[in-house]
Amino acid sequence: MPLFDAYATHYEDWYATPRGRLVWELEWRCLQKLLSLRPGEKVLDAGCGTGVVSRALAAAGAEVTGIDISPAMLAVAREKGAGGNIVYLEGDMSSLPFPDASFDAVVCFTALEFVAEPERALEEMWRVLKPGGRLLVGVLNHRSSWARRRKGKGVFAHAHFYSVRELEQLLRKLNPCRVKWQGVIYFPPELPSWLFSLVPLFEFLGRLFFKSSAAVLIFRADKCL
Repeated sequence: MPLFDAYATHYEDWYATPRGRLVWELEWRCLQKLLSLRPGEKVLDAGCGTGVVSRALAAAGAEVTGIDISPAMLAVAREKGAGGNIVYLEGDMSSLPFPDASFDAVVCFTALEFVAEPERALEEMWRVLKPGGRLLVGVLNHRSSWARRRKGKGVFAHAHFYSVRELEQLLRKLNPCRVKWQGVIYFPPELPSWLFSLVPLFEFLGRLFFKSSAAVLIFRADKCL
């Protein structure tokens, strides 16, 4: 049974909490800025889970294909939003069932941590990306206070937390034209909700002085024309 099948029915409960909504808002803002999505572009959401990112991409005007290895997660994704400009498929991101150069952009958000062969998965994402396209990879950062709290617990017991250097080295092997990244979520996980008004200050100071300590690292690699 795929790892996430057991978590499917309550996976999105986190996003319904004030803390979860705030985290997702910050993550999506960062992801959207790096992606520079153009309406009508074909985007692959690799490791789409219950479709949180897929739905956001579709709402922003993309034609989205979400792929995941977990049937239970995909069942939730289809229930929450399929049809129209989102299609969900069951499959392994380490062996994508698409021809070369199929997508304008590929997004893999907090999924690479759970892949047994991340280098092979990245090579597959790169293969299906069109020349001139963008690969966005968001990973959990091993240096953050969030990682220290999560490691060894629940599904995170199976996760590999990345560093900036480690993920950049993996992406450089793809021979991209350019690699850039941003960090997001600098406020501590224990921050009480009555101090959420200070989150913009945490984000500003974090990006300025502690960039590599973000909870989530989002990388963009551009494929040469």
